[in-house]
Amino acid sequence: MRRLLVTMADQSHANAYRQIDSDNDLLRKILNNVNSAADGSQANAAAAVVIGVGGFSSIVDTLGNPVVSAFGNASAATTITVQVSADGITFYDTSSTQVLGGAGNFHITLSTAGRYVRLKSSASATFTASILSK
Repeated sequence: MRRLLVTMADQSHANAYRQIDSDNDLLRKILNNVNSAADGSQANAAAAVVIGVGGFSSIVDTLGNPVVSAFGNASAATTITVQVSADGITFYDTSSTQVLGGAGNFHITLSTAGRYVRLKSSASATFTASILSK
């Protein structure tokens, strides 16, 4: 009988430790997600990619962070327009643009509630660009 009680107690302790480990894993996942959003997001929008007239960069998920910066280099004259989307499917032009009279660097910063961001070019050019949010 005593041996049975000890075995049952050991099993109860083992179950309690498994629950604590499970709770700790869940807490770790939640904190990682919170830290990721607090740290912001960044992604390459284009890496030496030719974007044609009216073409677009890659879509970047800002994780809902409101301040967005897009910067990089274009190989030719173009107007760069930041587009935003709530769903990653339907994009809308913002008033945030930069006109390049020739090859050069650009930097655009805006505040937006749009979760997804991409760049649109008015002319064909080779782009290297990043989009960051915080």
